[in-house]
Amino acid sequence: MDEFLLTDADMVIDKNRNISHLLCPRCRRFMTSCMQWNCGHVLCGSCCTETYVRIVLSKKMIDYFPEGINECKQSHPDIGHNNCAIPSEIKSLKVKCTAANLGCNFINTFEIFCKDHEEQCVYLRNVRGL
Repeated sequence: MDEFLLTDADMVIDKNRNISHLLCPRCRRFMTSCMQWNCGHVLCGSCCTETYVRIVLSKKMIDYFPEGINECKQSHPDIGHNNCAIPSEIKSLKVKCTAANLGCNFINTFEIFCKDHEEQCVYLRNVRGL
């Protein structure tokens, strides 16, 4: 049933706004928490943790970064620092509900969507069987 839900990119109301830098290059979800590697690449918190664990276990980066990042010259990068500007920009995006295709008329900021709407949306609850 999740195939009827909008992706993070499709939630954004302003289709002329460039949001590619707000999406994790690995999972394509909004980087509501993100970390920048010392090599300069930025991933969402979940992908960063998973990627770091895989790199440490395998001692190499091959296949763990998304396309375009595989060419990273560092064979074993370290996680650098939290990049706080991206989550702030995401919070202020005007979005519609991921269940808009199912009839939900919610439009507000992404922060309000996550904080108030997502758990209470009747359409999302039906999709998730709650």
